[in-house]
Amino acid sequence: TGDIYVINNDTVHNTTIYGRNAKGDVEPDREFIVMQGNFGVAVDESRQELYITEQRESAITVWKKSSGMKDHATRLIQGDKTQLADPHGIAFDPKNRLLFVANYGTSHVVRKAPDADKRTTIINWPGGPGGNQIVPGSGKFDRPSISVYSADIVGNMPPLRIIQGPKTKLDHPTGVAYDADRGELYVADEITDVISVFAADAQGDVAPIRELKGPKTMMKSPSDVFLDFANKEMWVASFGNHLALAYPLGASGDVAPIRVIRGSPLNTPGAMISNPFALTYDTK
Repeated sequence: TGDIYVINNDTVHNTTIYGRNAKGDVEPDREFIVMQGNFGVAVDESRQELYITEQRESAITVWKKSSGMKDHATRLIQGDKTQLADPHGIAFDPKNRLLFVANYGTSHVVRKAPDADKRTTIINWPGGPGGNQIVPGSGKFDRPSISVYSADIVGNMPPLRIIQGPKTKLDHPTGVAYDADRGELYVADEITDVISVFAADAQGDVAPIRELKGPKTMMKSPSDVFLDFANKEMWVASFGNHLALAYPLGASGDVAPIRVIRGSPLNTPGAMISNPFALTYDTK
């Protein structure tokens, strides 16, 4: 359609949609309400559906692309069996109908609230009447991972396989992209300043088949990766220094980008993400 879909993550619940020619201070053409902490989005064009990861709820919600303010998700993927753990980036394999999800590794158990059936002001997510609550003491830290699911997953179902372990070198896998022609999965890692490439059928504690990393790359805290197959390029969002970086598709090692788009003077550090909630004063 050429429409622009905006995921708002930490700030508001709304996903907003604009026409491709939108410019300036304009209202969205439409919007719909998702869980707060939504991060990544993947599209199944054959079914006209969106998969949106939900960090705080360790969940994935599935939406019709045409959704508006009166619509709800058509499916909720959530629960201990899913092994979703602070999910961020998500990629879709249309041929094999698979989802690749990048997990930071933190999670908690969610259970239906005792009074959920009596509530009238909550959004009723599919799979239950809503009003879910975190189980106190259920939080845990696990190794970061890439979990792979059937795209037809519903509710609390396990992944088909997981890429996880020290050999993977995953730390904060944030953005993912899938190359169907080469059967490769690209992972942007914010902490290690690297784009790692894994075989799409990788499983367990396996090393990446190649990496893009080093001072020449100009990457700092890369938060996402996008594959432009028409121009045979790979784009990286370099969150830590305000840069968008283009490389040849398949680039590896310590290589310089072929193009740079910058939002500030070169070598300006990014403030990075910060959520200051409180301030106190030491009178002494």
